[in-house]
Amino acid sequence: MRVVDIKVTPVTVPMEAPLRWSMGVETGTTRGIIELFTDEGIIGIGETYGGNAMEHAVETAKQYIVGLDPLEIGVLQHRLGVFRIGYETSVPAVVRAGIEMAFLDAAGKALKKPIYSLLGGKTRDRIETSAYIFYRYAGNNGCGGEASPEAILERTLGLVQKYGFTAQIERWSVSSRRRVEGAATFARAVPKLPPALGPECRLVCRNLHPIWPPAAG
Repeated sequence: MRVVDIKVTPVTVPMEAPLRWSMGVETGTTRGIIELFTDEGIIGIGETYGGNAMEHAVETAKQYIVGLDPLEIGVLQHRLGVFRIGYETSVPAVVRAGIEMAFLDAAGKALKKPIYSLLGGKTRDRIETSAYIFYRYAGNNGCGGEASPEAILERTLGLVQKYGFTAQIERWSVSSRRRVEGAATFARAVPKLPPALGPECRLVCRNLHPIWPPAAG
């Protein structure tokens, strides 16, 4: 089995409401779906970040990949090893990881084995995920716009009830005085969460920037 082609397709998933954070506003998230084509008709799937730079990186890597055996991950790493040099950024780590993912997927399909078998075996039956609570502007669909501790609590409880999360990450960001009020709202909401979520649910508070003294009070 040999690789004959590789391509990446950008996919954008819109948010139900715009997210606010320290780097601006996010209305959706874009990822690149990598398809690795082989001469046996097997297609390996990988994922990386989206955008023109990622598409260009996959195209740059293509000349190093075509002709390889998807089962030989070590050869792939050797071929792309030059891009680990600090000043050589044409194929960044996030793209190399997506390509490796596609190689492993193709190899697993060829051997009719789950990928964890190729990586040494399964060590757990479940992987826990967490809810990520952002500030949100109000969307056109009526979602979002949480601006009080009570609204943040309601949003968090809604995610737990809908998806069964047992871990929550409350995220606030302060990069200007205009965002101090928002951080203070989150700070006031946090004490309300543990009693409402119950003893089985874990809570992590993540601050991306130092909180101004007024927000910490």
